[in-house]
Amino acid sequence: NLPRRLGTAAAFLCLRSRGRALLAGSVKEKKEELRAADVVIGTGGGYLYSFGGWEQLLYLGRHLFPILLSLCLKKKILALGHSIGPFHGPLARGWAGFCLRRLEMVVVRDEPSYNLLRGKLGLAAERVVLLPDLAFCTGAGRAGWRSRRRRS
Repeated sequence: NLPRRLGTAAAFLCLRSRGRALLAGSVKEKKEELRAADVVIGTGGGYLYSFGGWEQLLYLGRHLFPILLSLCLKKKILALGHSIGPFHGPLARGWAGFCLRRLEMVVVRDEPSYNLLRGKLGLAAERVVLLPDLAFCTGAGRAGWRSRRRRS
């Protein structure tokens, strides 16, 4: 599909040429920090989604850029405490799935995110964990704070 390919090319060119705007600080500094890391942990508190359109695709790209950079550097990557989705359109869904399937583990805080990762995005069961929102964790020994890995 020519329009989709042109859109993909335009998005990547835009992201590539505006890399400094996508990361705080310079790309070179971030690349060196990532190169020195043993593991990269993307902390939660936000949402990874795209509701369609170019602005949303650029929003998604801004959040996926550090993951892509870490993947290029062959780093282990964990995502911790996220809400993920929805992803409207095949480009957003494909781009997010490409990145998320390459993470060592994705810990999500809600069932719709878990179901999206295991279903449409095709992440393996051993890579997806559903936990309550970590902002509400007040210490060890609290009832109900166990990992819930569901088998599909």
